Amino acid sequence: MRTRERLGSWTGRTAAALPAWLPACFDALADPERRIAAEFLRDRGLGISPRQRRRLLRQHYLASRSLISPHTTGEILGFCRTILTVPPEVPGCVVEAGSYKGSSSAKFSIAASFAGRRLVVCDSFEGLPPFDEQHGLSITGRPVIFNEGDFAGSLDEVRANIAGFGVPDVCDYVPGWFEESLVSWREPIAAMYLDVDLAASTRACLRHLYPWVSPGGRVFSQDGHLPLVLEVFEDKRFWNDELGTDPPTITRMGGEKLISFTKS
Repeated sequence: MRTRERLGSWTGRTAAALPAWLPACFDALADPERRIAAEFLRDRGLGISPRQRRRLLRQHYLASRSLISPHTTGEILGFCRTILTVPPEVPGCVVEAGSYKGSSSAKFSIAASFAGRRLVVCDSFEGLPPFDEQHGLSITGRPVIFNEGDFAGSLDEVRANIAGFGVPDVCDYVPGWFEESLVSWREPIAAMYLDVDLAASTRACLRHLYPWVSPGGRVFSQDGHLPLVLEVFEDKRFWNDELGTDPPTITRMGGEKLISFTKS
């Protein structure tokens, strides 16, 4: 049976079913993940066609099978949904700060292309910078161990992975340590995804990028399980003195890790 015929045959399956064309290794997905994937395929409110929804989900799974991909389906599709549903009148690009090997970047690039927006990937491309933070335990009581140089993916590696699994034509790159590379940022942002692990990196991204988030734009952090990062989002002095506003009201999207808010 040809792929197109398989795509069409999915109509009418149960909400927990996944199409036959998805990689077989994902048959073992836990029920919540299967449900999230199926709901995404059925969601007509995303403003894209069924074929585009299928393409995005298929590329998500293919990238996850082939690349180091520390994000869950729920986390990735949660931000993809935001990219696709931010109102067109909210100006700006999509920003990802912290790309690792580029698996998430590839997935976000597809959503950005469907939404008619650019994806700007910001990373040192050398892993974590030198730091002296002591993270201890996550909010679930798990040890948090980071080392300088962790989560490194070179710019060439990230570009290649986006070319293999995403839409490279919509992507731009800002290499370097955030405290230096983002100082000259001067572009409106419609949606931003922070996965930077360190409190200092979170502060740097917010300091330089948040003023450029458009009203109605969305900010996500993948680091909501880290107490030191949560302290940044709750630090009234930081928000008042450096950003000129009160701390945001946070929505916990993905349970343990993903948090988000809308800029008023």
